Amino acid sequence: MPKRSYADEAYPLARAINIAIEAFKSHPPLGWENGQVEHCVAVYTEYKTDVLNPQPQYHNLQSLKHIHDAAFTYFQEGSGAAVEHFWQQIKAQALPYERQNKMAKILKRQKITNQTEHDFVTDTMIAYLQNGMITQAEVVLLNSYLHAFEDRMSKKKA
Repeated sequence: MPKRSYADEAYPLARAINIAIEAFKSHPPLGWENGQVEHCVAVYTEYKTDVLNPQPQYHNLQSLKHIHDAAFTYFQEGSGAAVEHFWQQIKAQALPYERQNKMAKILKRQKITNQTEHDFVTDTMIAYLQNGMITQAEVVLLNSYLHAFEDRMSKKKA
């Protein structure tokens, strides 16, 4: 398997960031005011600059992974027109990224394993239910996983 280069990873990521910027502009998330959209566009523009013109100490694949994770978080965990548009364009432009269904993984495992998953479930469960991505029965299960995780964490602190 050939070694991955910075350029091999950076250019597709920059294209995905352009798609994200366009998605925020053309399909602002519900409830967002113009200032929020402008701020988000500015942050993503900075991501793109950091990808294409990194400081020498950040010209490495690990730094790209951090930017990738930051740029994709909203689109992996969110819902709505901007998110759907983003993933449609990623697929249409044949970029090497896939939408992950973290909620399905948690439901299959029947357990929340860390604080990041706890926060994800807490932040997205209602939106997933409202968008028909999970059922009311799955909400009940997820709530039980949240409580079990919280109980485990409180026992660790005691």
